[in-house]
Amino acid sequence: MKTEHRNPGALVRLSKPTLIAGLVLLIALVAMACSAEEEPVATSVPVAAATQAPAAVVATPEGQVVSVAVTGFEQYQTGEGAFQTMAGLEVWVPDGYTHGGPIIPPDPRAPQYGGIFVYGANADPPSLDPYHTTSVYMTNNVGRSYERLIHLPTGPGVDQFVDNRIGGLAESWEWGEDFMSLKFNLRKGVKWQNIAPVNGREFDSSDVKFTFDLYSDPESIQKGFFANVESVTTPDKYTAIYNLKKVDLNMFAVLSDPGRGFMLPKESVDINRRLTAIGTGAFQSDSEFQYKLGNTYSRNPDYWEKDADGNAMPYLDKVKIRYIGDPSARIAAFRTGKIDAGIAVSTPTGADDILRTSATSIIQEYTFPYSTANTGFRHDKEPWSDVRVRRAMALSVDWDTLSQTVWGVPANPWVAISGAWYGEATNDLATLNGHTSGNWYGYDPERAKALLAEAGYPDGFKTSLEYYPYNPSHTEAHEMKQAYWKEVGVDVEIKSLDYSVFRANLDAGSWTDLGGWTFIYPYASSLEGAILDLKPGHGQNENTGFILDDELVSLVDQVYAAYADIDKRYALMEKVRARYLDQVLSLPWPSGHGYGANAPRMRNYQSRNSAIVSNDMRFMNYVWLDDAWSFN
Repeated sequence: MKTEHRNPGALVRLSKPTLIAGLVLLIALVAMACSAEEEPVATSVPVAAATQAPAAVVATPEGQVVSVAVTGFEQYQTGEGAFQTMAGLEVWVPDGYTHGGPIIPPDPRAPQYGGIFVYGANADPPSLDPYHTTSVYMTNNVGRSYERLIHLPTGPGVDQFVDNRIGGLAESWEWGEDFMSLKFNLRKGVKWQNIAPVNGREFDSSDVKFTFDLYSDPESIQKGFFANVESVTTPDKYTAIYNLKKVDLNMFAVLSDPGRGFMLPKESVDINRRLTAIGTGAFQSDSEFQYKLGNTYSRNPDYWEKDADGNAMPYLDKVKIRYIGDPSARIAAFRTGKIDAGIAVSTPTGADDILRTSATSIIQEYTFPYSTANTGFRHDKEPWSDVRVRRAMALSVDWDTLSQTVWGVPANPWVAISGAWYGEATNDLATLNGHTSGNWYGYDPERAKALLAEAGYPDGFKTSLEYYPYNPSHTEAHEMKQAYWKEVGVDVEIKSLDYSVFRANLDAGSWTDLGGWTFIYPYASSLEGAILDLKPGHGQNENTGFILDDELVSLVDQVYAAYADIDKRYALMEKVRARYLDQVLSLPWPSGHGYGANAPRMRNYQSRNSAIVSNDMRFMNYVWLDDAWSFN
């Protein structure tokens, strides 16, 4: 049976009625085999005739105009907005956006083969091995080489926040009747990249079993994500079955998530995976990773996937990654054409500066419909084990002023368990406060001082916050919080760390007091994944064991037990969020829009096409270069 497949735990961007109706249907569908032959149809919203999207239009530098209908493009025309021309592309810019649209439409012309795309990265990955790290810089690199059993659609013009799943290394899958097993029917004829010691042999079920055994090893950073899996059995070469200890719908999200779901060859025991990735993906590494220099990926001539017209992918000859840590130097490299992408700015002013010198740049503007990033506490030590101190830290900061100052927009204070991923848009402080008994997210420094005194800190205390500046706005935001906390007597030393140190501390759980960035994995595309880290001892990432709340543990267990009752799950998730916010288990991370700038010759590039699950580099499969477009 061919059917669209959606993750039964994925509750992204849905109203409650839609959520309930959709998941009732999904619980029924998920037990059936789901074919990847048919791309999922994106959820669409009826649109008034006046705002119906025309076909995507592109003008070549020579003036030729061609067009094509864009599936799903109408989703971003449910409100007011206008079209804006960028490098010949007609981009829909909704009201509230200033420089670009959340979706860059595909170029409808036949792709050109060849060329080298150069990406400017701001930090080295601590390792290329998903056994060792969950770092986004790991997935940004090896996501071009490693693939998963299940993918998300990542092609040009795809809505990055619709949580569909399609086949990858598995053609189809089915849950057992009792949801205690998840069976994958593997794609035949997929070859590993032709690099020793794997040498281009066929991918099969023994690789799936090897990968599970590796990730569930006691020393693996992934082990917590597979804690509910008893074993992987392989009845034949093209069948792999995950046998569960208990019902865990989150396994589907784990296996489709970059990093968690990467399949590795069984010869990996003879590969230095920290420096080398040999996968089934569209690009293969030319050499070992070079620290502070980067690496180069070449087109895999044996790649299995074809585009909609039957053309071989990928189109590019090579992808070069060059590490340029300084943001100003990275922007300079972009302006002079040394890199094609890899810069991101946080304010409209920053986007204006790019366009002043590189007028034909394609700007993709995006916001975050959820966030798993927040400022975290070490709950296993004083003073952070005291809820009064955590509440005081939240009350000390004027979140609206911070957001307006740093990003030029009102505060959008997502916190990790905000409810954004199960259907409610929590985009203002009043909504957050509505889920707490004490309204802990308003600005009230006198109340903060009183709480600190009550907790035994009338004169405040000294502490530290460790972070890595993914872009300059992060430093500015932390410095503003530092000043606010100083006003109530909390003296916070801000420590900007080299990424290798920062990431190692997170992966090992060895950060000291405040974590400037903490994350919950898998990303919030999975309801179960987003709450699972609230249980001490899950996984080995930075939240593990630091949130110590028996009431939350009980609620999480109840959510998992209610897998067949969506109404009950929704009611329980309301309680999870209310508890999380009332206890101020982390601090909000307000963020505005982001602006990714790309060279105009890059066609079908989506700077945030993979945002829903940690930067799925498969979107590079579709990118091609049109060198007829001059940069300026």
